[in-house]
This record gives sequence, structure tokens and C-alpha cells, in this order.
Amino acid sequence: MDLSKTQKATIRDWQAKLPVSPQWTIDGVLFYNQGTELTFIKGAEAGPYMQVTKDGKFTIGTYEIAFPHISDGIFTPRLEIELSIQDAKELSFKIIKKGGKI
Repeated sequence: MDLSKTQKATIRDWQAKLPVSPQWTIDGVLFYNQGTELTFIKGAEAGPYMQVTKDGKFTIGTYEIAFPHISDGIFTPRLEIELSIQDAKELSFKIIKKGGKI
């Protein structure tokens, strides 16, 4: 997977602002309702998110006002990268594992 220097810098900057807790969780409702391959969230009503779509689009950003459920939240993407589905999944798992080295 080849990321540009700008993409790497954006991911690192986003990672630097991630809260230590809570842990990442996978949201099954967004997967079911919107057909998203994977949606990872870190928080309840607001926080960072990562999404991997079935076509390999990898998105990071933040969400807010996710009450009563995450699907009600307002998502603000910070970076979207078109990758293969495998590369997008690998990138999200690298980020989850101890912040991941990008």
C-alpha cells in the first residue's frame, strides 16, 4: 500500500489526537443499515472514527451528536483514500494496534 507523504502526515496528526480510552469498537448497526464494510468508533456520543467500505475506501474523521445511536451522528471526514479492500482493512488494523506505525 503506497500512501503519499501528505496522507501519512494527516493520519499521524489524527492519531496524535486520539483519546487513550475507550478502546476501538466495531459498530454493527452502521454495517447493517448502510452496507459499510467496517466502522470503528472510539467513544459514545462523539469521537474519532474509521470506515472501510466494500469498495476499499478508507476514511478517518470525527463524529458528534451520536445520540441515541451512532447512526444518528454527524460524521466529518478528515481523509479519504481509495485502496483495495485488503489494504484498507490492513491500514485500519494497524491504527488500532497501539496506534500503528503508518
